[in-house]
Amino acid sequence: MINFTGDLIDDCKLLETEIKKINLHPATNRRHINNGKAPRSCVYGYVPWSKYSNGKPRIESQEYPGWFHSKLKTNYPFLDQIFKDFAAHHLPKDFKFTQVVVNKNFKTMKHKDAANVGRSFIVGLGDYIDGDLVVVKDDKEENIDIKYRPYGFNGSDIEHFTREFTGNRYSIVWFHNSKLDNLKK
Repeated sequence: MINFTGDLIDDCKLLETEIKKINLHPATNRRHINNGKAPRSCVYGYVPWSKYSNGKPRIESQEYPGWFHSKLKTNYPFLDQIFKDFAAHHLPKDFKFTQVVVNKNFKTMKHKDAANVGRSFIVGLGDYIDGDLVVVKDDKEENIDIKYRPYGFNGSDIEHFTREFTGNRYSIVWFHNSKLDNLKK
């Protein structure tokens, strides 16, 4: 178990150490925002698919009927508390999230998020250089350095993308999935 200290840089490095331990598989459903390639990008939370691609059944959510544990949630249940604790220390107290996405070396093309509702928070981890998040407001691009700095914005309303980078870049995104609204028991 991680004991976050409240120091943002130290806590980001602790989170990075844990993230590096997990196996991120290619996300074939996100090719459209990665130049046709399946990025290393996994949801920690819930998905609508009852089976894995190999036919093995997923664990059904007790909280959200008809949704199932993602591969990361099944394989790394300890991440649940880590994500909650990091958020409690470094994200606004009134921010609520249902999902977390973990990305590795994922250079997104310009897009808007499909299922996010309201504000999301993203933080960059790793030894990467450059790789700013770019948000597009009123046709103007704003570069945001997210390395060890959480940044909040509404990705379903604001177009955004990732600048070129070198090194290993992890991005962690906390968000509320609108598809889970009205499902909670």
